[in-house]
Amino acid sequence: MMELDEKTFFEEIRKDRFLIVDFWADWCYPCKLQSEVLEKLDLDGDIEIAKLNVDQCPRIADKYDIEAIPTIIIFHKGMIMKRFVGLTGVGELKREIEYLRRILRQ
Repeated sequence: MMELDEKTFFEEIRKDRFLIVDFWADWCYPCKLQSEVLEKLDLDGDIEIAKLNVDQCPRIADKYDIEAIPTIIIFHKGMIMKRFVGLTGVGELKREIEYLRRILRQ
């Protein structure tokens, strides 16, 4: 899983692929569980997963209105495609990814 920071975040979210960004913090127990869920995702080449520590990157967290963690945002070419707040399961993430793939193919 890629670690993002203030230098890499904006470049990575603008790429022509889905990027699942997990906004988290070291002290957050549900964030540790969310990380385990993300590790279980079986992803194809057009999707990557990255993490952004909100304590280390507060300006980015503020810009994207991260008020609770874990929060997951799925980006595509810099656009927010979907936001999940709170612990999100593998099934829900897979369903949303498949839905987003279908609408982008149309």
